[in-house]
Amino acid sequence: MLKNELKKFRLKRNMTQVQIADKLDIHVFTYKRYENNSRIPKVNIALDIAKALNTTVEELFSNDKLR
Repeated sequence: MLKNELKKFRLKRNMTQVQIADKLDIHVFTYKRYENNSRIPKVNIALDIAKALNTTVEELFSNDKLR
């Protein structure tokens, strides 16, 4: 299963889910699904999230089986 660190990095940047969703120009419920791991973002969205949170896709997402 893909594990994500979206919440950790979002809180580190002192951003709300609404703020990050607005910055990404996506609906807040879509972002919440990414953060709750009930939906996996497409590559271009994952890259945009990483850029908005000033990190890399690799830091945000990892495969538990590889750890």
